[in-house]
Amino acid sequence: MTKFRKNIACAAAALLLLCSFMLCSCGAAKEKEFSKEGFTITLTDAFKEQEIATQTVAYVSTKVSVSALKEEKSAFEDNDLDIDLSDYADLVIAANNLSAEAEEKDGLLCFTYDNSVSGQNFTYLATVFESSDAFWLVQFGCEKDKYDSFKEDFVKYAKTVKVD
Repeated sequence: MTKFRKNIACAAAALLLLCSFMLCSCGAAKEKEFSKEGFTITLTDAFKEQEIATQTVAYVSTKVSVSALKEEKSAFEDNDLDIDLSDYADLVIAANNLSAEAEEKDGLLCFTYDNSVSGQNFTYLATVFESSDAFWLVQFGCEKDKYDSFKEDFVKYAKTVKVD
């Protein structure tokens, strides 16, 4: 009977260890780096790549979207525009008729705006970046009433952006 109890105790301990390992691994989403078209960002493994015709890259989770648009500097130079990153942010705002103002926050040049899509209201944190040959517009969006709970994550994600 003693050998039987030892086996049960070992099996129970192994089962508890396995369960605790499974619970730990099923917890919070893990960081995951995404890279494509000269754009790199660290999000979580809850995101999946999605093709959006108007964007260079896009990633979505069940509650959040992230998109990045690369705009070649040569397109601006061809139109006799000599702009810097701040000018680019202002051009994006003006071209899209947004009620927003670009400002530097947390080391990021960004602006927020609201948009309605199919009757749903969304809020976006738009950030701009510059590489040697392009400007990048990177947008983080979610339903408007959830924006405050995601804002810190958006800033965290934006700070991981690298552009070539």
